[in-house]
Amino acid sequence: MGEGLNTAFQKMKDWRLKEPTIKVEGNYVKAVIAHTPIATPEEAIIEFLKNNPQIRNRQARELTGIRSENDMKRIFYKLRDKGNIKPVMSKNGNTIVAWTKK
Repeated sequence: MGEGLNTAFQKMKDWRLKEPTIKVEGNYVKAVIAHTPIATPEEAIIEFLKNNPQIRNRQARELTGIRSENDMKRIFYKLRDKGNIKPVMSKNGNTIVAWTKK
């Protein structure tokens, strides 16, 4: 008994979602599993860059749970336009390979 709750807590942690809440109501237990992120993608990226020199698209998607490369690019561009991050260019200068703090 209780293995389902252990799995729920672990999966929510893996997916960077807030932990389920457990409520005792009368003679039963109620688990609320809300799909609420711990942080917005933008906040997660900025937090990551506080401890790391740069972040790549794949890393950011793993961190935020976003599956689409293009959706992640839009978030990077939004942060760039706000002046929070800047691109790290390839050696030939034609391709963005990562992002770093501004």
